Amino acid sequence: ERLKERSILSVKGQDAVKFLQGLITNDINYLLKEKQQSLYTMFLNIRGRVVHDGIVYKTQRQNCFFIESDISSIQALHIHLSLYKTHNQVSIENEEHNYSVWAIFNPAKAEKAFTALTCSGLDDHSDLSFLEEINFGDDVIICYDPRILSLGTRIVAPKELDILNLIKLNGVHLSKAMPGEFKHLRYKLGIGEGINEFLYGKNYPRELNCDYLKALSNKKDDYIGKTLSSMNSEKRIMPIKILNNRMNMLTPETPLIDLPRKKRTPLGYLRGIHGVYGIALVRVPKENEEKEVRIGPNLAQCVKPFWWPDFSKTMPG
Repeated sequence: ERLKERSILSVKGQDAVKFLQGLITNDINYLLKEKQQSLYTMFLNIRGRVVHDGIVYKTQRQNCFFIESDISSIQALHIHLSLYKTHNQVSIENEEHNYSVWAIFNPAKAEKAFTALTCSGLDDHSDLSFLEEINFGDDVIICYDPRILSLGTRIVAPKELDILNLIKLNGVHLSKAMPGEFKHLRYKLGIGEGINEFLYGKNYPRELNCDYLKALSNKKDDYIGKTLSSMNSEKRIMPIKILNNRMNMLTPETPLIDLPRKKRTPLGYLRGIHGVYGIALVRVPKENEEKEVRIGPNLAQCVKPFWWPDFSKTMPG
């Protein structure tokens, strides 16, 4: 699926590594390792709250990195980066009209993702094997999604390149995904992204599962917002499933009400919905079990994703 809601910024120049290291929650040095092609990260404000999320890619060009982020806030990310440019020898350019982002994934695995207890059978370890035999040219980036392997393969390619058609011309059959099918997979896995789901400057990194998605480095030196980025929270982004058929009445920020509670203090708030599946910022239950909640007129089920740590040993926060 061509992800039309995603776009690319390029950061290049002799100070690109130092510049990005001071702005991202992850460690840019991981990309300097030969086999590491991408990493997931978040960008914070000085209060330690998330203003943007993105995937940083290493390119074939020296001192040049791509940042994939939400197309609706790509200009705001451009401005955010430019604010801290100061004396760094870097240039930041919007590549929206030059590059596209693609995702190759197995939709059948989405059907198992919501109720899966382990990652067994959901990780796409083999998805790159046939791609390595196709000549896409030097200006194409192919790698596993750095968040979790269940999200499949990420491809960044020149805008004029039809990745799906090129793969078919090389004798490999891939079906074209319906628009929103990748979002459907994300929601079943409980993974949010972008300004509409994360909201600008509202949450700390851990609330958005930054730590569980390997985007938070505790070993690197100081970066913008680090002092407050480790703030604990009782809430995290979690997957939900609507149990009846009134989804059309739901909008983002609809409160989730915990059914057993006598008080109607919201358990959390809806952040996105696609069909019967969605994601919400939810107060994580202490017991490791599924939870039924009410969202507007709907009953819904909220579960802890299989890719979270073992909560019998470690609680979130």
